[in-house]
Amino acid sequence: MSGRLSLSYTAAGIRRADTVALARAFADCGDWGVVRRRSIQDDLLMIRQESSCKRVTSELLKRLRTLLPAELAALADPPSADFANAVCWLAICRTYAFVRGFVTGVVGLRWQEGVRTLSAGAYEAYVDDEAELHPELVALSEQTKARLRSQLFTMLREMGFLDRADELHPYLLPEGIGPLIDPEDLVVFPTLVS
Repeated sequence: MSGRLSLSYTAAGIRRADTVALARAFADCGDWGVVRRRSIQDDLLMIRQESSCKRVTSELLKRLRTLLPAELAALADPPSADFANAVCWLAICRTYAFVRGFVTGVVGLRWQEGVRTLSAGAYEAYVDDEAELHPELVALSEQTKARLRSQLFTMLREMGFLDRADELHPYLLPEGIGPLIDPEDLVVFPTLVS
């Protein structure tokens, strides 16, 4: 059995603007502790409720820490919103094995096989398969399972991989990002076309 899955991605979707703001704050001071304090004390993310601000800040910092220095620097001053989204997505997939597994093992596989839809049933089958390795998934309430699915599908839509009718769409890497990321990380862009 592997370790427990982190499913806290529901606390914050892609949140491009907030993630970029925290990346800029880190570029300014180079200290994650200072960035966390500034985010909460100075309301850097403009989230009024302190508990929500702490939760979102914690999740976004966890993601940012997965980025390599060049990726983090590029995110602090992105050339476009699409570029920033792609770096945020990369960080999400590095942080949450559950998301990465679904994206590569379900979405990517369907795309490669020519299946252009993504149903809730495909998600449920993935959760059932993962529950064999991660029994904590079995204990989730139906409400939590629905929230996990909803947030994941929302992020896939924000990235442009999926539309509202659950149709998969081709994805083009934003200009300038190709040389920045390791080719092995391209798998997290499941509908990538060149």
